[in-house]
Amino acid sequence: MRLYPFKTVRNKFMVPTLLLTVLLFSLLGLFMAMSSVSALRRMLYADAGTHADFMVKMSVPAYKNFDYIALDNLAMEMEKQPEVDFVVFYNPEGKPLTKETGQEKASFIVLDRNIVDQSGTCLGRLRFGVNSIAISRNLRASFIIISIGVSAAILLLIFGMRMLTERVIIGAIMQMKDVAEKMASGDFTSVIETKGEDEIAALGKTINGMASNLQDMLVKMRNLHEDLERRVKERTAQLETANKDLESFSYSVSHDLRAPLRVIDGFARIIAKDYADKLDEEGRRLFNIITVNSKKMWHLIDDILSFSRVGRKEVNKTEVNMEELARDVWDELEVLYESRDIQVDIKPLPNASGDEPMLRQVFVNLMSNAAKFAKPGQETIIEVGALNENGRDVYYVKDNGIGFDMQYADKLFAVFQRLHAPEEYEGTGIGLAIVKKIIDKHNGIVRAEGRLNEGATFYFTLG
Repeated sequence: MRLYPFKTVRNKFMVPTLLLTVLLFSLLGLFMAMSSVSALRRMLYADAGTHADFMVKMSVPAYKNFDYIALDNLAMEMEKQPEVDFVVFYNPEGKPLTKETGQEKASFIVLDRNIVDQSGTCLGRLRFGVNSIAISRNLRASFIIISIGVSAAILLLIFGMRMLTERVIIGAIMQMKDVAEKMASGDFTSVIETKGEDEIAALGKTINGMASNLQDMLVKMRNLHEDLERRVKERTAQLETANKDLESFSYSVSHDLRAPLRVIDGFARIIAKDYADKLDEEGRRLFNIITVNSKKMWHLIDDILSFSRVGRKEVNKTEVNMEELARDVWDELEVLYESRDIQVDIKPLPNASGDEPMLRQVFVNLMSNAAKFAKPGQETIIEVGALNENGRDVYYVKDNGIGFDMQYADKLFAVFQRLHAPEEYEGTGIGLAIVKKIIDKHNGIVRAEGRLNEGATFYFTLG
């Protein structure tokens, strides 16, 4: 249970104020009631004294004439008053001359008066008692009047305080709330009207300043956004132009370069075949070099085209059985290495979501590299498996080949970058670049670990 369960600021402010006001006025009413009782008591004493003095004056003739019946009648007449408890006349010796009622103990006020004549001779004594009926009646009336007055004063004060707080405090707070809601919806043009130099006015000025700053920032952001959109459009147009140029280049490579290369290779073969008897050993060697390098150039063109196609191709993701895909790839590659002693261990692999033809190319390039960069005269062992790192599947291709120096690991996936001489190991230096581009298009990561003469491991993930 909350100690202060009111939701709105108005209630949080008004309820404690109301309670405090009621408490203060209750205390004031109690004080006024006590003061009224005290004043009423003094008034009753004075009134009782007046009655007593009146009876003393009226009883002097009866005392002088020894008319005790007149005294008794006077006492009985006074006792008929509701507020009078008893009236008793005594002689100078203290003997009662009228009937004693026995209600003296219940009296609220008891007065004694000596009865003397004009010469100062004591004729007797009067004992006069007033009961609580009068005080109760008067107190009740007094309380009612005070309660009505206090209640009216409380209502008027509460109404006045409510109007004041609504205007001075709650009104300002509600205005700040409305402006804050508009600011939250993106409207920074509303302004809080501030009056005076108090804390609420200072808060309003602060909010106005904040809204002005936010408005300026919004204008700047819109300008930056428009500028960014313009630049994006310009870059997009430039990229489209570059892609068109790349397509034209790819067409040139596939047609314009292949045609003369095919002519060079064809004429070299014809000359080597038809004029073999006219060429010496050095001539045949040179023509053989032309033929071999023509093939290398042919493969380089094919790899460049493959790299270009991967960059332009859209990823069509499906669920891929990675283990089956790896086995199919090795079945295709195995015929190329029939003369080699290669042992391939493909472990269970989890399925993946990706473009199957692209992922096939990844396995082709990584497994063919593992077979190509083997140690001479030693059995080649290739392992294909998967790990789980932080809930993510990580696939790998591992070999026991010549490995590489880790300080050059960042060059492995760059185009045309080779860590070994072409004379030692054939290739164009594009295979791993194609792997990286495919993994990048799948929002994955590819990395390599290795040591010289201790093999290499290539890891990749798919997004």
